[in-house]
This record gives sequence, structure tokens and C-alpha cells, in this order.
Amino acid sequence: MVDWSEKHISQPDGSWTNEPNGKNSWQGITCFSTIALGEAIRLHGNSLSDSDKKRWLNRMRKGADFLNKND
Repeated sequence: MVDWSEKHISQPDGSWTNEPNGKNSWQGITCFSTIALGEAIRLHGNSLSDSDKKRWLNRMRKGADFLNKND
């Protein structure tokens, strides 16, 4: 799911959009995506490779930074 999201709905500013291919540019989903990614890391992080865990943490940080800048 993380790979799909990065390819289809992740934005350069750290947000996620609601739908792929520009159908819906609403970025409010970033809040929920950041929380869900954090929960996935908390619950399943030990099952991830070190490189995947680092990539997921970095992506979560990008989402959190976007939210912090756009509160």
C-alpha cells in the first residue's frame, strides 16, 4: 500500500491526495494517512526490513511536516 500510495497519490509537498490521477485534489486525507502509517509502523515495524522501515518513517515525517505547516 505504501508503494502504491507513493506512486499514485503522494505529493511533493508531503501531502497525499484523496484520489489518483488528479480526480480529487483534497489533501485532508493526509491527516488520516499519516496516522495510519504511524500505526502500521508501530504494530508491524519489526516485520519490515530496515530499509523499508526507514522509508516508511521518512514518508510519515513528510506527512507530519505537511500537516504542521498547513494547520
